[in-house]
Amino acid sequence: MAKLNSLDSLKSLFSDELDALEKERKENPVEEVEVPDVYGTKKLHIQYERKGRGGKEVCVVSGFDTEEDAIKRFAKRLKQSCGLGGSVKNGEILVQGQAIDKIEKFLLSEGFKVTRNK
Repeated sequence: MAKLNSLDSLKSLFSDELDALEKERKENPVEEVEVPDVYGTKKLHIQYERKGRGGKEVCVVSGFDTEEDAIKRFAKRLKQSCGLGGSVKNGEILVQGQAIDKIEKFLLSEGFKVTRNK
């Protein structure tokens, strides 16, 4: 078996595959599509709640003007960014724990205007 000593020899092994992919890309260009605003409104409200939840601390993000599926996709990104659990109910994102600062920082980085209530 031949020993690979340099990046050039590695490139030559895959050059046929790369050439075929490049040819296919040129023959079938990707159409550019304008992406709609899936999150609806740009002003959200964050509220910390514990009452009526069995003593559990929850931050509620409300004010979305879009369908439930888009909110669920956004909630997943929010929860991953903050490292917290939560759910989506009635068009609101419920995030476990008292993490208003983390949530506000994420929402501001996404371009939302945020109001908060403690």
